[in-house]
This record gives sequence, structure tokens and C-alpha cells, in this order.
Amino acid sequence: MQMPELSKILLEITPRYTYKNFNIWMSARYKSKTYANVGNSIMLNGYWEIFAGASYKFNKYITANLDIVNFLNQTCPGGQVPGSELVTDGSQYAGTLIAGTYMRPIQAQLGINVNF
Repeated sequence: MQMPELSKILLEITPRYTYKNFNIWMSARYKSKTYANVGNSIMLNGYWEIFAGASYKFNKYITANLDIVNFLNQTCPGGQVPGSELVTDGSQYAGTLIAGTYMRPIQAQLGINVNF
């Protein structure tokens, strides 16, 4: 038996490139299949989470950055299925909408950091 919400494989790749005052980065995280209940009868497929960003340092006080969350706009559920602790046949949940947690949709965040 595997604990709910824990994947057997967690892989993270985080390349970064810096040239003078310009910096770009990406973070790709893979989580293999997980189970959504204690009995391991409800399985959630594996998925990738991909984030990216860029920043420019104007001087030692001001840095502007742009971050993109969920770069490929992927969707996937996570967490546990409420009330499914004793379920031995997870097929009754296939194709149905359930309450839970989901990956954030694609978002762009623009920011300015001021250090003094």
C-alpha cells in the first residue's frame, strides 16, 4: 500500500541562465501517479508542473521580474477524495466531478523588487 497524496517518483529539473544583469529560469517538476484514498483504489495520473521566469537587475537596488505559473496551462486533480477511506472499487468515481485541489491555471506575474 502507498500513502495517499505521495508519489513514488518526484523529479525536478531547474535550469537557470544568467548573462550580465539578465536572468532566465525554468522549473519542471514531475509527480508520478498518486492514490486518493487509503485503500489505494482511486488513482490519479502523473503530471508535470512547469514554471518559468525572467528578471533584469537595473542596479543594486531595483530588479524587475516576470514569472509564469503553469506555463503549459495543464490541468490535474490532487489530494484525497472525501468519504472514500473504505472504498475498495474506485470505478464508481471514474468520470465524476469531485471536490478537491487542482493545479493553478496559467498566470503571469510582473513584479519589481526594491532593496535598500
